Parts: sequence; C-alpha cells; structure tokens
Amino acid sequence: MLKLRRSGLVAMALTLLAACGDEAGRVDAAPPPPPPPLVHDFPEHTVLPGEEVLGLCRSWTLDNDAPIDVNAVTLAQTEALHHANFVFVPDTLFAGPDGEWPCVERSFSQVAAVEGGGGVLYAHAVGTATYTQQLPPGVAVRLPARARIIGDLHLLNVDVEPAVGRATLTLQPLAASATTTVVRPFALHYGGLAIPPHATSRFSGTCDVASEAPGGVLDARVHYVMPQTSYLGTRVFAEVAGGPNDGELLLDAAGPIVGVAHGVTFDAAIDLAGAAGLRFGCEYDNPRDVTVQWGFGDQEMCDVFGFADAPYYFDSRIDTAQPDGTDGSLQLFTGRAPRSSSRPDALGRVSCRRRASVAATCAPVRIPDPRRRRQATARTRPLHAVQGTRNWICATRAERTSCPRRLGTRERREHHAHVGPLRG
Repeated sequence: MLKLRRSGLVAMALTLLAACGDEAGRVDAAPPPPPPPLVHDFPEHTVLPGEEVLGLCRSWTLDNDAPIDVNAVTLAQTEALHHANFVFVPDTLFAGPDGEWPCVERSFSQVAAVEGGGGVLYAHAVGTATYTQQLPPGVAVRLPARARIIGDLHLLNVDVEPAVGRATLTLQPLAASATTTVVRPFALHYGGLAIPPHATSRFSGTCDVASEAPGGVLDARVHYVMPQTSYLGTRVFAEVAGGPNDGELLLDAAGPIVGVAHGVTFDAAIDLAGAAGLRFGCEYDNPRDVTVQWGFGDQEMCDVFGFADAPYYFDSRIDTAQPDGTDGSLQLFTGRAPRSSSRPDALGRVSCRRRASVAATCAPVRIPDPRRRRQATARTRPLHAVQGTRNWICATRAERTSCPRRLGTRERREHHAHVGPLRG
C-alpha cells in the first residue's frame, strides 16, 4: 500500500481535500453510477412488400415499485418501422397482456394516455434502424411507480421483399440522487401542408406559446429537440421567436431527414425566458405530379419534438398555408392557426377553451374528450392509400396489373432512388 510519509505531502493532501469539500470540510462524493439498463424485446412480425400498418400498439409493463428517472432511450429495430412514439401510463390504464395488440381494443390514444396521468417518453427518428434519445447529464423523464410503456406504431415497407424483424427498447435510468432536472415534452406540428408539385417549397410559422401560458410568460428551458418529416423533406428548422434571444437556432437539420439521426441535445439548456414562442418550418422537394398534404403513406409531415424544463407541456399546430412569396427557387407558405385562451391543469397541459383566428400564429391544440375521440383500428393498407385515395405502389409487375393506378414516371424514379428498382 502506498503511504504519504512526508509531512509536506500530508499537508498538501489535506489542503486539496478541504478545497474539494463543502464549508464544513466534507468531501463531495462522486456521482453515483447509473443503474443497469432496462431492456425489452417486442415480438417478431412480418411486413409484406408495399404494406403499411397503422393502429398497432405494443406494451411493456415495468412492475417498478419506485419512480424511474430515464436519461436515455434507444430503439433498435429491423421491422420496417417508419416511426413510433412511446408514452408511459400508470399500469391501471389500458390493462391487458404485454405484447402487440390493436390500439382500438383497449381504446388507446396518446391523448387518453396523457389525460390518464401519463406522458411522452420517446419519439423515434423516422426511418432509422437504431436511434437513441439522449438527454443531458442529470436530466430525465420521470416514470411513475407501477408504470406501463406503450408504443403506437407506423410500419411501412417500401421494399420489394418482406420485412421480417423485431424491435428492442432500452431505457437508461439515472440514480435518483443524480437527477437534477425532470423535463416535460413539447411538440410543434405543421398540419396544413399543401406541397406543390414539381417544386421546392418551405412551410413555416410562429407558435405564440407565451400568450397561452400562465401569466402570459413562457417559462421553459429546452434540453433536447428533434425533427420529423417523410421522404420529400429536405430541411427542418426551429428557432426562438421574440425576446432577447429572437432568432437563436434550436434546430437546423438539412439534407436527407429520413434515416438520419438529427436530434440535438443541449448540455446548456436554451432558455426561452422573454420569448413569445417558437418559429419553425420544413422544406420539401416534390418531384411528383400532385400536391402532397399531411398524412401517412406517400404524404408528408412537418414536426418538431423536444423536452424542456417547464411547469407545463405544450403541443401546437398550424393547420393552413398561405402563399408568402419566394426565396430564390423556394416557394414560401405561412400558416393561419387558431388562437385559444388556456389554463394549465394538473397534468401540466395547456388546454384550450375558446378559439379565434390569428394570422401566422399557432396555439396549443384542443384536446378532445377521449370518450368522443374515434379510435384508429389496427389495419394494413397498400402504400399511397391515403385520405380516401387509391393510389398504390405495387412491388412487382404482376401486382401492378391489378392496381387502380400505376406509378407515374417520376414516382417510379423516386421509388427507385429510395429502395431500388421495382422487380418483375
């Protein structure tokens, strides 16, 4: 054993120890090691060529006797997953065996989950095989005791071969004493997309969150943010709107969005104090012959999701698009959205009570009574079968003979660019 023998060295060591302690001379302990990760494998299944699966839920009951502070979540999958959101709820909600089940069988919706005392845990980056949602050190999403995790899946196989695979969800907890900040989710949606054909375009707007917050003050510090579009998306951005940090970027993801991990973690949180809200938008390159709207299948999306240290969460949406000039070759569109009076409730939600139109702003969406919300059924459908249309992608020449409409030249070229040539 090595010992300090010289009095000078002993004095130096004591001085260093005192400098590392508190005022009483106590030495600060090292941060406790994290608990082991929690890992769950979901059942294997098959997604056929050209098949889209919606309304399928999967659950994992933790049987935890104490709250769990989750610092990182990883989903690894080989099952043609387009995207998935996972929420947590008390295990008294949506009761039934773990595994996969049609969401409608247990009247599941994300709205009902949050209203039942749960929250959002994880959003998967579109089209990625493995994605880790990593929060900064000491920052966590807190799961209550006796929690159940539920994922609402969107599977989409644009390949010419069946996709046979499974998914594994891994939670990395923090030691309770290591948690410094518990965060809540926020989300921005541009639902009023009308992406013009044969053109590049940008859809953007500002969400005036402060006017809906208690006291008219936005009280939030952003720790994490990520984008979400589908295959036509070329850029997603978000920035602070108003206040002393107006224009400060939270996110600027360019290039392919699908299949790339664009999430951003802020070790030093972005403080939204004094801001009016958030400005966000998406850019697209649409080579098709038709206007593309928000939706599944061959349609698009424009979402920004994140976590903030805030006493409430907010979920804001723009539902219209008005022409707003050009920026070089980009056609510009901005949104009109409802504005609403609001109050925070016990769940920290900003809930809406009345509406009036205000240009170029968006407000927290109305959360309907889940008993009146029509539930999606677990179903499969051909690609392009969106919003009542019957425009299918067919993987083989034999299938194309029975399709209501064959792929156009540009659509075939786009399909080839993403998943390879059509066989047959």
